[in-house]
Amino acid sequence: MGMNNSFLAGYLAEKEVRKCSKISLKERSTVYLLNFVPPMDCVAYQVDGNIIKGADKDKCDKLVVATTCTDEKVCVFVELKGSDVAHAVKQLDATLSYPLFSQNRAKWTKARIVANKIPANTGRSVVERAKVDFRRKYNCELICLKSGQPDFLRQDKLK
Repeated sequence: MGMNNSFLAGYLAEKEVRKCSKISLKERSTVYLLNFVPPMDCVAYQVDGNIIKGADKDKCDKLVVATTCTDEKVCVFVELKGSDVAHAVKQLDATLSYPLFSQNRAKWTKARIVANKIPANTGRSVVERAKVDFRRKYNCELICLKSGQPDFLRQDKLK
């Protein structure tokens, strides 16, 4: 299939490798919808409690690994939240700096905060600062989405 996720060997996938045009991940009442243009091979993992264990550690909820038609890897780290966007930033930051991921950086890395409620200005400033930090520290695009709002991974837009 062209999925070279050897650094994730031994971790059980939540959704197995398959070519897909979209994937949906859910935790409680928060839903992340990712559309692939064109369809790509993808696999989803539960990060919290599976790849990173320990209640004392901050970590995001999910990881989607997609492979483009040119066999490049794209990692999308997802934190599904009710409304605590500031904590979501902290969890994603901790996950991206986790040794397994910092030593196996994909060609493209993306981070997504998906929340039922996105606070007006106070939460935004935390996210705006984090967008700059994530780009600088991890070469990672951070986006905040409302639950159920579709996200798109377009092969022709990857830079």
